[in-house]
Amino acid sequence: MNAQPVKRKKDRRALYLRVHRVVIPETGELVGALLPESVISQREMRERALKTGDVVRCELRKKRNPKYWRLVHALGGLLAEFPRRIRRGLIEASVPGAPLHS
Repeated sequence: MNAQPVKRKKDRRALYLRVHRVVIPETGELVGALLPESVISQREMRERALKTGDVVRCELRKKRNPKYWRLVHALGGLLAEFPRRIRRGLIEASVPGAPLHS
């Protein structure tokens, strides 16, 4: 059998783009445009050799809401802490008639 090495796909970072309203100089038309959100995204576009007028295929998704993300992870931390509190006896101590220490 000929075992050929498997080519790994190049790991690409996601590009973060922001929607802006811009005017096309030739027509004066006001349109929406996707511009790089940060210096990092600009650098990624240069590394990928993207130039003005290039047509690209992409999957568009909205960026996650950081407030909601923090809330969900704080809730997950509380749920992870809950069994530890039960083992330490902190929950049983608040129940009337329950022994303080086993």
